[in-house]
Amino acid sequence: MKKFIKATDRLEEYFCCALLMVMLIILTYQVLLRFLFNSSNAWSEEVSRYMFIWLVYVGSSYGFLKNAHIKIDVLMNVFPKGMRKYVKKIGLIILICFTAFVSVIGWKYTISFYRIGQLSMGLKIKKAYVYAAIPVGFGLMTIRNICNLFSGEGTGEEESCQMDY
Repeated sequence: MKKFIKATDRLEEYFCCALLMVMLIILTYQVLLRFLFNSSNAWSEEVSRYMFIWLVYVGSSYGFLKNAHIKIDVLMNVFPKGMRKYVKKIGLIILICFTAFVSVIGWKYTISFYRIGQLSMGLKIKKAYVYAAIPVGFGLMTIRNICNLFSGEGTGEEESCQMDY
């Protein structure tokens, strides 16, 4: 299980880094084309936008790994210290239910877009491939949070879902 987690950690990281680098190259190309040659193309902006959408959803899952999401811990001070880890576990269970729900709804939404066959304006690819970022990203978040629940990450217990490299 630890090897699988370590592999997915690296896969998310490399995927996000690759998307960011390719976006940078494409947008630099677009800026140079506009300002130096007074020309433009439609595909570069559209590809960058779609890559950014995928980056946000997959990067959100990676954010759970690095414990980088914003949390409001004010309410935790209301509870006695002995109860806090149980309250955090309940919060994590609620978060798992939410991310799983959005993943399922996103999957249904993506399938409906695939059946409709709507194409993007510039690239002429199915928009379903763009909308697939929602179930993939939230599915990864669900898996990451289930891992965090059983490993104790975010609940005050010692073992963490994050692997040392």
